[in-house]
Amino acid sequence: MKILLLDGSPKAQHSASAHYLRAMEAFLGGQQTLLWRDARSFDGAAVARDLLDQDALVIAFPLYVDGIPSHLLVFLEAMEKSLKEHQAAARVYVLCNAGFFEARQTRLALEMMKIWCEKSGLAWGKAIGIGAGGMALAAPIGSGPFAKLGKELQTLAGLVLAGQSDHDCFVEPDFPRFLYKTIAHFSWRSQARKNGLSGKALHRRHSYVPPARHAPAQAPSNP
Repeated sequence: MKILLLDGSPKAQHSASAHYLRAMEAFLGGQQTLLWRDARSFDGAAVARDLLDQDALVIAFPLYVDGIPSHLLVFLEAMEKSLKEHQAAARVYVLCNAGFFEARQTRLALEMMKIWCEKSGLAWGKAIGIGAGGMALAAPIGSGPFAKLGKELQTLAGLVLAGQSDHDCFVEPDFPRFLYKTIAHFSWRSQARKNGLSGKALHRRHSYVPPARHAPAQAPSNP
């Protein structure tokens, strides 16, 4: 079976998206032909041509402002244009991780991906919305707080290999929400101090002054 793994993260290293795809690679087993691509350095139209020879597409990306990251959106638009000319038979599976603890925050981005699949003529397989992406690298997938996520990814790998579809699901780590927020706030304040900002500066309200509007130039009157 031929499977294309697409990393939609803007990060070149240490991204949660790549971390989840590596876990999928392990669950898919070593007898599959896996083709790795990323939306940072590859052209969308070229990857669409790669997809013509694949049985499945697994996309992983982070949630940006309740939606798809802009660079990935441009990439997908290029893929869509190419796929409308050359139809692919691959089934699409999506992993979207949010920095929010609540996994359901990804639901709008997953709906966007479904619309993209429909417009591109691709079959929808399944999506997993993943919460607390900020702690993705804190423990191995399949153990500790990520035991549930490991089971869901293993189930997803089975669907990919069988070429089947299923209902989307949302997964959060077995970890206290309040503690996740506490650690996140500590990390943000630490980064702020390293960049010369105080704790008070983070909460300071800044007034917005709109740019001045210039009056339109008057046409010269006839002499």
